[in-house]
Amino acid sequence: LEDPTLMVTVYDLQSNCNSPRHIYVHPDGTIGAVATWSAIEAYTDRGTGYNYFDGTAWAPPPTARIESMRTGWPSYAAWGANGECVVNHVSGTAPLKISTRATKGTGAWTTADIPSPSGNVGMLWPRMVTNGTDNMNIHVIALTAPTANGGTVYNGMDGCLLYNRSLNGGTTWEGWQQL
Repeated sequence: LEDPTLMVTVYDLQSNCNSPRHIYVHPDGTIGAVATWSAIEAYTDRGTGYNYFDGTAWAPPPTARIESMRTGWPSYAAWGANGECVVNHVSGTAPLKISTRATKGTGAWTTADIPSPSGNVGMLWPRMVTNGTDNMNIHVIALTAPTANGGTVYNGMDGCLLYNRSLNGGTTWEGWQQL
C-alpha cells in the first residue's frame, strides 16, 4: 500500500509550541486534514490547505486555500450533523476566522469572524474542538496579539490566553474569558 500525499506546502511552520488539531477521523471512517498551506515562498497565498479521505481514497492535494484571505494555524473538527469547521487567525490586528460547510468533503466553505474581545482587535494561534449534539458546541482558546505582533496589552498582559465558546455552531459566541 502506497503512502498518500495529502498536500504539499512551503509553509506549515510548527514552531508555535502546541500544534492544533490538523486531522480528524469522523465516526464513519472518513478523514479531514488541514495544514497552513502555501505554494509561493513569499506566502502571499497562505491559508488553509484541506484534503479529504472518503473512506476509500484521498482527494488530490489542494492547489488553493479554502479562504479568500491570508490565514494561518488552522484547527479542524466535525461540525453539524455531517459537516466540518476550521478556525484560524488572520493577523495580530484582525479577529479569528471560522470556516464551515454542512457536508464534509464537498461544497463551498462559509467564512465568518469570531468577535474579538472588547478592547482588543487581534487574536492569534487558536486551538479549537467541537462536541455536543451534532458537534454544534465549538470551544476555542487563543492568544490576544502581543504588541510585537501588532496587538495591544489586554488585562495587563502582553499576549493574554483566552477561551470562548459557541453553543450554536458559531452563530453566536458567549464572550472571551481570561484563562
